Amino acid sequence: MENMQGVLPMPTTLPHEQLARQQQYVWRPIVSSPLPCYSAVPIPDTYIIDKLRGFGWRYFGNTQLADCCLWIYSPETTSPIDQDKAAAPIAIIPAHSLFLKTMSPRLRDLLSTAAKAMSDPYQPYATISTTPLLIHPPSPEAFHAVLQWMYTADVGAIREFFESHENALASVIANAEWLGLSDRELLHVCEGWQGDLKAGRVQVRVQEASDEDGDFEQDEHDDVDGDYEDEEEEEEEESEVEEADYLNIPHMY
Repeated sequence: MENMQGVLPMPTTLPHEQLARQQQYVWRPIVSSPLPCYSAVPIPDTYIIDKLRGFGWRYFGNTQLADCCLWIYSPETTSPIDQDKAAAPIAIIPAHSLFLKTMSPRLRDLLSTAAKAMSDPYQPYATISTTPLLIHPPSPEAFHAVLQWMYTADVGAIREFFESHENALASVIANAEWLGLSDRELLHVCEGWQGDLKAGRVQVRVQEASDEDGDFEQDEHDDVDGDYEDEEEEEEEESEVEEADYLNIPHMY
């Protein structure tokens, strides 16, 4: 018993000081350097638009990639006659909501409203795979050229429209304002065309045709001898004779 009492017990754990140091090491909270702070600077719209226009020609007019359709109607009016004419769409253009939402505030709002209507199963468009947008731009004939500009920033379609339509400049600007476009480059294109038109460097083909019609009317006014009137009387007599022969009506000379 004495020998057993003289033997020191085997330690079952680390000494108190080492255990305290180890516990302090294990439970010490890990303090790391703070993460770098990035300022929430919004991406400029011009940067996003430029990136989208890099794919513009791939998407413009592409029906397979389209997720909405623009139904182009005449401007809204209160005239019953004009309302009957505006009952049918002038054109239906496949479009892509990403381009429309990014570039046009008006189309962005219309797409939001149309999306709510599409979610309603009682709406007639609920079964259509692409969202229809029924719009009434101020100048429907200029809308396609402006839409191509929105997709691609290509001036070819707009300049072609300028050269082939009267009052084309006012039509393009009216559509741009209606869409809410904040594109200074489009304004520069319009101003450049206006300057070329005033300087006589470009001409509008429709105006040239109207000038020829005006020259013909002026020639009629200048007809002092009455040759045109004699020709019209002869044509009337010949038509009367032909009509009488066709109907077997005896005619007198």
